[in-house]
Amino acid sequence: MKWYLPVASENWLTTITLCLCALMAIKTIFGVDSAIGSGKNFIKLSLNFVRSEFLIIANFIIELNQKGRIMMSTIESPAQTKGYLIRWGAFYDTVVNLLTLGQTSRLRTMTIDQAMLMPGERLLDVGCGTGGVTIPAKKRVGQNGPVSGIDPSPEMIAVARRKAERARLEIDFRIGVIESLPYEDGSFDVVTSSLMMHHLPNDVQQKGLAEIYRVLKPGGRILIADAMRPNRVVMKGFFNLIARHHGLKFGVEDMPGILKSAGFTDAALLEQHFAFIGFVRAIKPAG
Repeated sequence: MKWYLPVASENWLTTITLCLCALMAIKTIFGVDSAIGSGKNFIKLSLNFVRSEFLIIANFIIELNQKGRIMMSTIESPAQTKGYLIRWGAFYDTVVNLLTLGQTSRLRTMTIDQAMLMPGERLLDVGCGTGGVTIPAKKRVGQNGPVSGIDPSPEMIAVARRKAERARLEIDFRIGVIESLPYEDGSFDVVTSSLMMHHLPNDVQQKGLAEIYRVLKPGGRILIADAMRPNRVVMKGFFNLIARHHGLKFGVEDMPGILKSAGFTDAALLEQHFAFIGFVRAIKPAG
């Protein structure tokens, strides 16, 4: 068994900057005053949280180093895409956990709930990253529900495969792109996309949704979780930072219209949301 610690050194500054900016902005974005207090209490909670997260990473690196299993790059090459490519997969979960104040598991559960997954259904998670949605989704559909995850980043896929192996779950993780899905027509009951659409230029979004439409079974559904367009100054600045490749041009509120143009029906922004993350669900016509 091989272990991977995929690191792109040029992205260390990006990772650190994201973490620091998260600590500065998250109090305003999530409105946590009533939940955890303000001032010293918030700073103490944040520092303790960051310390615990980076201790986990440090211990992980030390463990791998002692076993002589660290590989600084993956065997596979990244898929070619016009979308934004995340090459710091080893730290992605930590960054997302920071941005959600440790509520990543709650966000992933909400995503699966909104997808209305049922035991035995066949699922494709597009832009699966480190398997944050894919792995708990597999637990939801069970042993008889085949699950696949696709992402253009080999670093993200390497982490996802390792996590699935640890959980003893059989998931087909592949390197690939949304605009050219390597699956037969009508292969899946459900397709999910979590925090991925804002990474894509408009033309890639359109090609990707056409591909999702193709691989969905008639009557199948798509669930998209992504950032809502910010409406406050602080949130706009923060959103520009974390989504600088697409800036304020995209909001998940735009997806119902885009999905309808791609042939889907019943496309709607759902009432449920997690902080600034919204959910859109749509159906591929049965006829």
